[in-house]
Amino acid sequence: MPTATLERPAIAAEARPAAFSAAGSVVDLPAFQPLALVSRGPATELWKVCDRRSGLVRALKTATRETNPASRVRERLRLEADVLQRVEGNFVVRLIEVELAGPVPYLLREWYDGTPLAPQISHRARTDYQTALWIARQCLQGLQELLLAGYAHGDVRPEHILVCQNGAIRLLGLGHVERDRIPAVEITDRGAGETGIETAESGRPVDSCSPAVSLSLRNLGHTLYQLLTGEQPSTGVDQSPTIDPRRLRHLAPDIPREIAEFVHSLLALRPERPGPGLTSLIHRLVGLELSLLPESD
Repeated sequence: MPTATLERPAIAAEARPAAFSAAGSVVDLPAFQPLALVSRGPATELWKVCDRRSGLVRALKTATRETNPASRVRERLRLEADVLQRVEGNFVVRLIEVELAGPVPYLLREWYDGTPLAPQISHRARTDYQTALWIARQCLQGLQELLLAGYAHGDVRPEHILVCQNGAIRLLGLGHVERDRIPAVEITDRGAGETGIETAESGRPVDSCSPAVSLSLRNLGHTLYQLLTGEQPSTGVDQSPTIDPRRLRHLAPDIPREIAEFVHSLLALRPERPGPGLTSLIHRLVGLELSLLPESD
């Protein structure tokens, strides 16, 4: 992958304010000192903690005090732990420790200074296309890491894209993944534009991905559109993702036509049909990034 020739665009990641609350079940874990409550959902919460055993700052995900940990939440944490233990790479959060048998089940993950992409998009501010492509390519590489481990992430949206302060991307929301129908052993990098997945009918490699991955790619196209224009790709009630790429360039005339066509190709995907392979999309994005680098004197 010729990404080493690319310089990281500057990404402004605002510090995310986190309210502290002593009501979370993390206070029942003596090995951890709670520093800040990062987020809380109906069943789980994420804490920034100090691991008293090592002195390192970590991210700890556990059930809320109001949730019965013997319920589906424990299974959700187990699924996420299974995924993180199988995935190898740099674009998915790293698991440090898992405890599911105790009265307070939790996942201990590496802590990354950064913020989810959602606040940036909610401000309706445009992002330069170099940074938008940088984000998109890392998301694709994260999806590929999951696919190689046998999983498909069906919910890649701004809330599940963590932008670290150094510009690196980590995919979140791994409780939404599912086992992919394509065995990981069949996925190889045979060259640009090929995933190396062979069909029983033809015996030839085809460049396609599962419907669940197609849904993530369409969501990524939606995110790219918002980053590049500051607008939603559709204002209709059904939020149809299909849109003429000329509309994107009407809102952002400085966007190269090749980028608009790439975004449109993602928005046109349908989850009920297999989509393009991740390897070919990554190569296509790398090619776009390289072609848009400023010419040296």
